[in-house]
Amino acid sequence: HAWKTTGERLARRGYRVAALDARGHGDSDWAPDGVYSQDAMVADLKCLIEQLGSRRAEGLGHGAADEARHAKAYKSFINGRYLSEGLRITAGIVFPALLLGYFNMLTTGIVMSVGALCVSAADTPGPMQNRVYGMLSCILVIGIVTVVVSYCTGSPLLLGAIIFAFGFLFSMITVYGTRTSALGIAALLVMILNLQSNSKGIHIWTNALYIVMGGIWYML
Repeated sequence: HAWKTTGERLARRGYRVAALDARGHGDSDWAPDGVYSQDAMVADLKCLIEQLGSRRAEGLGHGAADEARHAKAYKSFINGRYLSEGLRITAGIVFPALLLGYFNMLTTGIVMSVGALCVSAADTPGPMQNRVYGMLSCILVIGIVTVVVSYCTGSPLLLGAIIFAFGFLFSMITVYGTRTSALGIAALLVMILNLQSNSKGIHIWTNALYIVMGGIWYML
């Protein structure tokens, strides 16, 4: 086989090596259905990887390099950070509403989920320290915005001024990068959701506390 020597060298370095002839090539049989498309060859590679039970796969080859890259991308998605991150973010946002809804506190759960949703927007890829600082900043900002907007809902003139000020401020900070842009969007979202808030007195702070708690839950 053309890859025999290469495979032996890789095996000596601790790799598990499998040499595959594409359908209709080398020692492989002709395809019973007569299909030799790129998608069919990618499916063959996926099947091989799954049957070998490997969690990671590195591809080497010539002539069928695209298929190897597709198979690697497929395996990276299933076993890599993309799927796990998606599940983590979904659980972080949805869980408060589901849990508190079970105890007949759905409204509180939704408020906490809103806080988690806002903080998830600031959880953009990057160094862990930057992600933590970004999420903490977002929690602080959405808590402040919730309190300020809720106190201003009784005065149309003051509320209009706050909407203009916050809208301008949080739109302008988008020029400082993805993380600050996400923080600004989260703050504007919280502002909009609280424009018709009927909370008064201690309930304003309770509502803000639930939003902050949702953001803290997401960080955990």
